[in-house]
Amino acid sequence: MISFSVILFTLSIAVLIRFAAQLYTQTHIMRRGPRFVNLQNNGPRNLQTAPSTSDDYASGPSPSDVRLVRAYLKHLSLPTELVLSILDEADYRPLLIAHRNEKVALYSHVSRSGNEGAALYLTSPVIPVGLKRAGITHVPKKITYRISSHDQGYCSEPGLAGTYNGHTWFEATILRPRSDTDTGPGSVGINYQPLERQFPRQPLPSWKNPGDAAESIQSYGWDFILDEDGNAISWRVQNNLSATRSDVEHEITWEKGQEVEIIDPSTNDFNGRGNGQGFFDILREGDRIALWARALYPGWINHIKEASIEITYDEHQ
Repeated sequence: MISFSVILFTLSIAVLIRFAAQLYTQTHIMRRGPRFVNLQNNGPRNLQTAPSTSDDYASGPSPSDVRLVRAYLKHLSLPTELVLSILDEADYRPLLIAHRNEKVALYSHVSRSGNEGAALYLTSPVIPVGLKRAGITHVPKKITYRISSHDQGYCSEPGLAGTYNGHTWFEATILRPRSDTDTGPGSVGINYQPLERQFPRQPLPSWKNPGDAAESIQSYGWDFILDEDGNAISWRVQNNLSATRSDVEHEITWEKGQEVEIIDPSTNDFNGRGNGQGFFDILREGDRIALWARALYPGWINHIKEASIEITYDEHQ
């Protein structure tokens, strides 16, 4: 039976490790201040953006950092089980971070074939591939999205204001290197940089839905994950709070193996949050995540101020 002193020691070390990891992460993420832009619907273009951007890749602990801390703890003559418990309690795992601070407004398309819009706002770093000859694989463990956004600030539909049942939201898709291109790190056929940087800055392109961007995504060496009907699979991340003029911050966490909670949208408990069901069944090393802004129906506008994606993964051997 584990004594109280051992439990207290484990928790104390875990808190220290978590604090150090958070401090390291915060000091290595560049966060430039947002630049205000007057967002006006200007002709047929349905996406407006500020003239400058700040999208950055950063990382928290690397696999070598985690191995080093594990070695330090073992050097204290701690049993392996206790070392693993400390690292697990501290949630000290390799971490990848993508962040973008740029004001963008997405308007839904208006056409006979449908009234909706999608814009690629942020792509994550690629989950690194483990050293195969050493039997090392990297397994995604947890995804955290942080989004600051709002809709057009008003609506005429009764009962929607102040709820999460409006018509602007965010989706995530998984991007995988194309099978017909060289997937090596030095490949000229695959672009490992933030894909949102590869498109024209002013105005940024948008599509009716993420799947319509397949040709553009493929030109940079990536493919969507498709369902049985050949459609790009996407996961709802977060709905905007309806009829709100001020930015609202949301934090959404999906964790591998967590119990999926399904909340009825018609209830007061509905928070507009997607549960990521099936996401970790598909996500694997070598993939990256794309975050899309969405809008549906004329008059609905998705104003995005800032977003980030954090990917935590385990190293298995």
